[in-house]
Formats: sequence, C-alpha cells, structure tokens
Amino acid sequence: MPRYKDQNLLSFLDGVPKDLLKKYFTQDGYQSLNLTSFDSKNLIKFFHKNTANPLIEKILEELSQMYDISNTSMNLVVTAIKRCKIETTGKESREELIMKVFLNDTKAFYYVHDKYCLFNSSSKFSEHNISADGFELTDDKLKEFQLLISEFYADLAKGGECRVRHYVEGDLTTIVIRRGSYKRSQPIWSEGGTRTILFRPVTQDILIYNKKTSTLQIKAPYQKDRDNYLNTFAEVIIEDPKQAEREDRDMTYSLKPLQDGKFSFKGNDDIESIVLKEVKLTIAGSKKPYIFIRSEDVLETLQEEEFERLRSNQAIWFTQNSLSG
Repeated sequence: MPRYKDQNLLSFLDGVPKDLLKKYFTQDGYQSLNLTSFDSKNLIKFFHKNTANPLIEKILEELSQMYDISNTSMNLVVTAIKRCKIETTGKESREELIMKVFLNDTKAFYYVHDKYCLFNSSSKFSEHNISADGFELTDDKLKEFQLLISEFYADLAKGGECRVRHYVEGDLTTIVIRRGSYKRSQPIWSEGGTRTILFRPVTQDILIYNKKTSTLQIKAPYQKDRDNYLNTFAEVIIEDPKQAEREDRDMTYSLKPLQDGKFSFKGNDDIESIVLKEVKLTIAGSKKPYIFIRSEDVLETLQEEEFERLRSNQAIWFTQNSLSG
C-alpha cells in the first residue's frame, strides 16, 4: 500500500476501540485470518505480509470506505445510527461510530457509502425525461441490466466485474453500479524490498429515477457511460427503448422564464423561496471578460446603493481602458 494510505488506515484503526476491531476481524468469513493481536501497527504489518490474500483486499476496501465516510459524511452516519437504533454514549469517536454501523447492519453501511459517493463523486450528473407508467423494478430486470452493463465495460477492456444494488425511497428508486476500470500498476513494499502489483480500480456509478417527475438522473464520469446507462435503463428497466430517443429527453429545465422576466423567486407550494447566491456576467468586447458576483442574496446586493456606485465606477473604468487600448 502507498505510504499515505498506510497513514490513513493507521489513523482510522487508532480511532476504533480494540474490542470492536476484534469483533470485526473475527466475524463470519474472517476467522480464517487467525488474528490474535488487534493493535493498529500490527494489523498494518499483517496486511503487508498478506497482500495476495483476496480476503485482505476485501478488508482494505471496507476499511478505506469507513475512513472516507468518517472523514466527510458524519451526518449520514448519524442518520443511519438513528434508523438502526444503535446504542451510543455520545462519547464515541467518528471511527467508532461508522464501525458500529457496519457491524450492526451491513446494508445500512452500504446505503451510507452509496450516499457518500453520490454527494462526493466528481462525476457529472445528467438529468433526462423518461416516462414509465407503472414502473416496477424486479430481480429479473436487475439481472439483465447488470449483465448488459458488464458486457459493455468488458468490451472496453475495463473488465466484466459488475455488481448492482438498489434502494426504493418513496418516489425515488436508486440503482448503484460498482464496476471495473482500466488496470493500473502500483509499486509496494514487500519483505524489505519492492514489487509491483496490478489491480483494477472500482468505479461506482449511480442512477436515480423519480416516479413523480418522470426524470432519470445519472452520475457517471463520461458521456459514453451516461448514454449507455440511459439506453440500457430504457430498454431493460422500463421496457421502452424509445424513451431514450425522445426529442425532449434532455430538456428537463429551461432558462426562458429568467430571460422573459417571469421567473418568481417567491417560491410555490413546495418551495418556500429561492435565493440567488452567485451570477456570472459576460461583458461585451473582443475578449469577452467575465465578472463573478457572490453574495448571500445577489438580487438585494444589486439593488444596494454601494453596489450601484461601484457598478458605475466599473463601467467608467472599462470605458476608459477600452479607449486607451
């Protein structure tokens, strides 16, 4: 493992009480490791000596997921603890809390992890109009969907590994796809020397279908990924391939009300109000310079006298520089 990952893992293990670590490493399926010491440094050494063991790979993935969640998404952890009715004292570390979620309910843990990926992934989010009257997600549909996704990435030399899980929350159906990517090489320390291992990173993509609005959101890194998910979802999940070819497929919002001056910031029955926080203005000219305005309420800021004077001065400054240039 790279040194920075060692430090992250060591930091996480140090935050988990040894009795919980013992419970984790002696759970069903992990007893074959025969661990007797649950000191964090000894565990790191054990991982390095057994990198070829597939079980160690699985453990490192789980612990890395726990580390990531505990560092950035404790609100999700707290929600899971309340839903699962896990007893706490209020004195637990964040590392201890996420470990308790994992040991108490692995489904709840993976739900938290999927939400973490949804909010923290750098992949782009696309949204599409997809009508699905009587929409129903079945095991057979999920199996066929997984098979087609697996074949798609296998053809791209990203491996045929693919796992699909889903959640239904009211009108929202979430489908999570864990699949492979291109293989990478990584030098690691091994018995006083170094050696290089080949591994295939895991990528997680997310689809969210909203029955109420008939829209499908797709979070995936590349356009070809999003196109494939959209086509496969329409063909397999809702059994209507033509939905992926609709002329208004990608027209899920319009800026026309803003352009016409008809948009209301007062909200409606579902939205209390809308506050404009940032705008990007383009100024006419050969180089088309931009101006960014950030404020707690941009509309109020634009109406303030101080901003009006600043705007006038800026207009004069641009005019003078344009003439002198």
